[in-house]
Amino acid sequence: MTAETRRIVLHALDEAMAMSVMNLFEVVNSDTSDEGVERFAAGLRKTVDLHDQLVKTLSEETYDGV
Repeated sequence: MTAETRRIVLHALDEAMAMSVMNLFEVVNSDTSDEGVERFAAGLRKTVDLHDQLVKTLSEETYDGV
């Protein structure tokens, strides 16, 4: 993966994470109970963990090509 492609993909991952957080906020906004807040927190943890894992994986790639 070229550096430019990696930059584009990382930017897309950031955008996807932001969209996911917005969706999670809509959930907690409509259900402010303890259960709604816990679902928000659990979803946020999963989103952040996945984002971090993917960014780390892409940052470790050092080859050019496909």
